[in-house]
Formats: sequence, structure tokens, C-alpha cells
Amino acid sequence: MKELLTRIGLLFLAFSQLFTGIWAAVDPKGWYLHFPGLGTGWVQASSVYDEHLIRDVAYFFIAFGALFAISIWVAERRLRIVACVSWLFFALPHFLYHLMNRGTLSTGQNLLSLETLALEIAVPVAVIVLSALPATTPTPSQSEPES
Repeated sequence: MKELLTRIGLLFLAFSQLFTGIWAAVDPKGWYLHFPGLGTGWVQASSVYDEHLIRDVAYFFIAFGALFAISIWVAERRLRIVACVSWLFFALPHFLYHLMNRGTLSTGQNLLSLETLALEIAVPVAVIVLSALPATTPTPSQSEPES
């Protein structure tokens, strides 16, 4: 169960970063105007359009998405922990920035944005905790029914 939950967390992180990064790399103006989609525009609410910066950020997201995907495939505990700790060095200050700077987002959109950013912190923390837990092996008393 621990491995399944870890892989689900890493899959979430890989997908969300690859989705964001590929969209921004392919259509920087569309990403700026419409991210995260569904009629919202969180990026334009807090910054001016800069194609160069958006493309740089896009490749950053793609790189982290690839790192999370590789850590699912390789399934090595230390790689997973390093990937998640490295991500947190971005995600925590990013969350704090948006906590202090709402831009022109409505209250509802701001709360949704903060909840999304908090999830991007909670998931890697959960992956780190799950990865740090020792592997469980059944003891003879757990695997055999008592007579």
C-alpha cells in the first residue's frame, strides 16, 4: 500500500508539472492568459506577459515533471526523496509569495490558487514520509494464524 500511495503521489506531481510545462512551452501567451484553465487566468492576475520568462519556467516544470516520472520508473527511495525535497525548495517560497500577493484574483480564485499550491506541498511531503518509512515485512506471528 505504501508503494502504491507513493507512486500515486509521484504520478500527480509528474502529470501536473508536465501538463503545466508543456502547455507553457507550446503556447506561452495562451498559458499566460488562461492557466490553469476553465475560464481562469491566474498568471495574468499577478504579472505582466514575458514570453522568455514563461518559456524558461515551462522548461523548469518539464524538467521536474520528468524527474518525478523517472523516480516512479526507477523506484529508488533516495531519488524520490531528493526529487521531492528539491521541489519543496521551489513550492514553499512560491506558496508564500502567493499567500502574501494576491494580485487581481477574486477571493474565491485566490483561495483556490492557494489550495492548489498547498497540495503541491502536501503531496511531496507525503511522498517523503512514505519513502522514509522502513519497508514492512510480516513477522512469523503476523503471517501465521494462531492455533
